[in-house]
Amino acid sequence: MEFCACPRDGDGKVPEEWEQLVAVRLFPASWKRPETVFTSSVLRQFHIHSLTSKKSAYDYVRALAKLTDNVFPQDVKNRYREFQLSYRIWRFLALKRRTGQSHGIDAWVPNRAPGSLAVRCPACPEVGYNISEETMKNAMDSEKHKFTLYLSTDGNFKLQRKNKCDDPDDMALNDGHGYFVHTETLISMENDQT
Repeated sequence: MEFCACPRDGDGKVPEEWEQLVAVRLFPASWKRPETVFTSSVLRQFHIHSLTSKKSAYDYVRALAKLTDNVFPQDVKNRYREFQLSYRIWRFLALKRRTGQSHGIDAWVPNRAPGSLAVRCPACPEVGYNISEETMKNAMDSEKHKFTLYLSTDGNFKLQRKNKCDDPDDMALNDGHGYFVHTETLISMENDQT
């Protein structure tokens, strides 16, 4: 693949190689010197497969190898590691887009936590967003259940899997902006327990 060396209009800078790849819907597995790319359609297709059939990335990459060479799929170069990295970053960017963070939604919905990547339920009552305090106060007793926010927690104690302090090269992309707490909060909680 040949990369363009022409400067952009306006700023005169030559776009980085990864920028050129993303512009043509190819997602790089590395950013400094990309050598392996995945199409946006293959990443989206895996996303749908993983959600509907719970297919793992390993099984999906092996299936792609069989589609590439069904006679000798073992001869196809294994791109599992690169696929996992690319998919993880692609999924994070898709989440930012879907939650509106890529489009500056915080300016339009100021009552939510800034930078939140949690997908909110549109039916749940949020004062200042889909209901006013007056409506909640003036509701009849038979309607108060409609305006009550029910919160629950899951006690399966899987938060320890979020702790990535043992691998310095592995970092949380949506640290504290999704459904988990900030890493610093988690570390301070662990220090308080010891």
